[in-house]
Amino acid sequence: MNDLDKPENYAKIDQNNLLKNVSEFPAQCEQAWEEIQKVVFPSYYVSVGKVVILGMGGSAIGGDVVKEFVSEKCNIPIEVIRDYKLPAYVNKDTLVLASSYSGNTEETLEAFQQALFKKAKTVVITTNGEISKIAKSQKIPLYQFNYNTEPRQAFGFSFSAVLGILNKLALIDIQDEEFKETITHLKGLYSQIQPTVSTSSNQAKKLAEQLYNKIVIILGAGYLKSVGKRFKTQLNENAKQLSFWEELPEACHNFVVGLEFPEKIAQDIFVLSLASKFDHPRNRLRQNIIFDILNKHGIPYEELRVDHASTELSEILSFIYLLDFTSYYLAILNKTDPRPVSNINYLKDRLKETPWRK
Repeated sequence: MNDLDKPENYAKIDQNNLLKNVSEFPAQCEQAWEEIQKVVFPSYYVSVGKVVILGMGGSAIGGDVVKEFVSEKCNIPIEVIRDYKLPAYVNKDTLVLASSYSGNTEETLEAFQQALFKKAKTVVITTNGEISKIAKSQKIPLYQFNYNTEPRQAFGFSFSAVLGILNKLALIDIQDEEFKETITHLKGLYSQIQPTVSTSSNQAKKLAEQLYNKIVIILGAGYLKSVGKRFKTQLNENAKQLSFWEELPEACHNFVVGLEFPEKIAQDIFVLSLASKFDHPRNRLRQNIIFDILNKHGIPYEELRVDHASTELSEILSFIYLLDFTSYYLAILNKTDPRPVSNINYLKDRLKETPWRK
């Protein structure tokens, strides 16, 4: 029996019980979807020409996933901005969603202030902090949730809030029944990947063992591009493991050439290809050709699918849930506490030495 099949020992490594937050992902989605229905928006918010989502790190990734998911369902452009400055095109016809778990993210706050100056239609998603104070004082629509974790593990709130806002403003059309069916599917998936399920029957544990001690390169097309990005960041923050992601079809125009050096590359990397039943057929073909190239170079890889997901929404959130558990199990294998992010804290402390000018 390996370390992953001894969940009674997890707490020795996971000293702050991040497992609880990982497991509660379906409940987060369900709660946020219900609560966002109670947020009141001015009637003129239904008339917008574009959407901009502000955020950094774990607060922004929900916007990334929503953007890719609804790209073929929404008739106006959606952009995610991770920076201090807004694009010049933001104006009074722009819906700006500012997502900051802490409410004190300096990049998001500065860009948010610019959105206010431009008289954009603003909405705030947060737990507290400075941005919630601004929203309340200026009577800006605010979704404030109470959930104690790291920003990355509040993904269910950030994703479902952004999706729910777009849906409530009739920019997309997601039926309530479809969302509820997706939550039911996620709860069923939990029974297959939870810690008490042995590695031999647990897709997330099996994958963690394959990725152990490897630099992971993730491939994804369509909306799985954003899922790959999410998994990359979860490997970084939870497992403290180096990872990168590549988008298809773009990877076919550069990545496939960079497999020659260093000479020991095959010993160090593992390529994980995320495959969807909804992928463009040419991208499926491209994935298969890439597998031939990887075989020629002796580079290990795996194609990952999720079973029984009947809709795009169900599939995308199933991937998120499965891969979040995989990053957690990798933390256990790496014998590293998944919650602390010491290098991020060090960086923030150094930034405080030079005060941020609001």
